[in-house]
Amino acid sequence: MSVLNYAKSESAKRKQLGTGDEAGGLSFALETITPKQAKEYLATAQAARRPDARAVGNYARTMKAKAWVVNGQPVIFDSEGHLIDGMQRLSACIEAGVPFSTVVARNVRGDTLHTIDQHRARSYVAVLEARGTYRRPASLVRLMGKLIRIENGMLGLAAMPISWSRYDRVLDANPELIEAVDLADRYRGLKLHSQPVAVLAFMALRAGHGPAFRNFLVALDTDDDEGAAGFDGATNLLSTIEAMRAVGEVDTDQMIALGILAFNDWIEEGRRRKVYTWAPDRRPLSDDLAEASEGTDDAEARGIAKGKQRFLPNLGLPVMKDYPGLREGLIADPSRSNETDSRLVAELRQTAAMGPDDVRVRMVEVTPELARHWLREFNDGNRRTQPTQVDAIARDIKAGRWMVNAQPICFTSDPFAPKARRGETRLLNGQHRLYGVIEADMSIEVPVASGIAESAFATYDTHARRAVFSSGGPQSDLRVLAGAARFQWRVDEGLHPHDRAVPSASEIKETLERHPGLADWFPESRKRQVAEFGSSGVMTFVLYHLRQVDPEAAEEFFRDLFTGENLTKENPVLNLRERIRRTRNLEGEQRGSRRQVLSLLLQAWESYRAYRNNELAT
Repeated sequence: MSVLNYAKSESAKRKQLGTGDEAGGLSFALETITPKQAKEYLATAQAARRPDARAVGNYARTMKAKAWVVNGQPVIFDSEGHLIDGMQRLSACIEAGVPFSTVVARNVRGDTLHTIDQHRARSYVAVLEARGTYRRPASLVRLMGKLIRIENGMLGLAAMPISWSRYDRVLDANPELIEAVDLADRYRGLKLHSQPVAVLAFMALRAGHGPAFRNFLVALDTDDDEGAAGFDGATNLLSTIEAMRAVGEVDTDQMIALGILAFNDWIEEGRRRKVYTWAPDRRPLSDDLAEASEGTDDAEARGIAKGKQRFLPNLGLPVMKDYPGLREGLIADPSRSNETDSRLVAELRQTAAMGPDDVRVRMVEVTPELARHWLREFNDGNRRTQPTQVDAIARDIKAGRWMVNAQPICFTSDPFAPKARRGETRLLNGQHRLYGVIEADMSIEVPVASGIAESAFATYDTHARRAVFSSGGPQSDLRVLAGAARFQWRVDEGLHPHDRAVPSASEIKETLERHPGLADWFPESRKRQVAEFGSSGVMTFVLYHLRQVDPEAAEEFFRDLFTGENLTKENPVLNLRERIRRTRNLEGEQRGSRRQVLSLLLQAWESYRAYRNNELAT
């Protein structure tokens, strides 16, 4: 084991952390990089990646606020001095116009680039799990996401990205969210489902109808006229949903809309409906109505732009009586929507003021015993692990594909110190690799960083995810090929193509090398007549895979699918065309996922082969 000690030097801008001969000359240094140096470093990059504007903006705002903190994730150069990771941070330094401190790794093997993102990116759910304050973080984030989209009139339209800082502001400003999630969990057995119940509960609590809504839930739970206290609205709502579900026509947004209509009837002495109905209104707004709606600040009255068409806010979702909206949920000012969370900035600024004098990096051979010790003693409050990611890392280790890639496992203080103890030293980043070592029952060599600020946890993985390859074509194309390779890898492993098992970056590379024909069908997947039936990744895989199974049948299947000519009602492709078009024409959360579309294609393919065999037999 070689220890890369941090050599303190008040005058030197580059503070050497050490070199690791065992790692082939890999070295680490703590540098204060100026905007001028950042430009020089960026000029050495050979990869044709573009900086991610959102990530650069977030980094730059943190640097301007003097809140940048060394988080242990290095700017990385290969053995020839080319920049291979850190473009977002260097670009942010130039944009902010101020220096920043970071660990810099040099002499890293260039062929490890694809493994740099072997750990999984954190979600906001993982951040809440790490804080340990909330009992149902996943339900809480789903509720906030739905309410934020409703507040901005975007329900059912194109997916709207929501930043961690937005979630934090909404969570701080709306204590009713916790009670709403608790109510939904308490009445989990309802036919209405927990997410619509949580949305309705929050709206009712914000509107001051808490007692009435609890009575409404009791009536829904009782599911009979007696429980509805003489008013059959709750029973009729459940009957409506049950009837719609029987024919496959109800979704979460419809349940929310029908629930709002029924609850409004519950609290008013108005209309008592036998059947509740609502469907998304996708008619484009007229020019007059669009102009009138844009002239108001009310989120419920604004027209929402989507390409060149504008629709009613939330596609006409009804409004609960007296509901005043979600505090801090409206994303109306672009300058506000991109600002870094003020609380996080304050924490980071305080940490930055302390100075990074305790940062150390060392190369460590992590054995299964050491991994168990670290996870047992120092993994308090971390996010839940993803078994598929652990499996992928373990497979790489056992197959000899593990590479030292300069991405450290990070601790708040030295885990080797004699006084290191639970509660004082915390593992910030790297638990999936440690679990991978245990599962593989083999040792690996990794950099370990200590002295990293506790608040650095929230800064990990904010950069854009990279493609499997750094060069060789546009990154969008390479990501598509990597997506197609994931499906093919599952086939090679004897799994169903839409299984949830996840290959490692190394396994994706090997799959593409094993199946060069995948790349041949990528241009075909981008053609309009093909793209309307699935994403490029799905269609690249399908175009290749079906031809490997049965070339002649595949040609006829694709001809029928893409042209739609002379299809009889017995031909499974006729129903497939309609089902895929229906699911892909939906917007936002209702749109079919890649996995669902792939499942439809493969199911129809099997039915088509049976149909074709029958036709040939007759």
